[in-house]
Amino acid sequence: MATENKDKASVARPTIRMNIETYERAKFWAARDAEAAGTTPNFNDFVSTAVENEIARRSGLEIDADNILVGRINQLADAVKSIETQVQATNSMVGSTFATLIELARGDNILTDDDEDGELGQAPL
Repeated sequence: MATENKDKASVARPTIRMNIETYERAKFWAARDAEAAGTTPNFNDFVSTAVENEIARRSGLEIDADNILVGRINQLADAVKSIETQVQATNSMVGSTFATLIELARGDNILTDDDEDGELGQAPL
């Protein structure tokens, strides 16, 4: 590994090995980053930044907040949907319970048909 003086800072020049698929993906992302920044693609800068980001992530200095936030928002959305379903079920149950209690309080027989003819289970002719 050689070092040289560049902009008053020591720069190491390591030789790395990677499989061809990883190399092609790294070149693609280096080109994409350069295109977004409006500069020429620089594979060395991309690899250097990637190594720095991985070191920061592993040491706990940098947290991938976007993925954490998206996951948490999705979790909260699922919880709200679940609560909505539970509230609808509770609303339906309370409504039918009060209707039954009102019928019992009025003295209606809940076993009779709704025609008010007093007959049990016979269809009107």
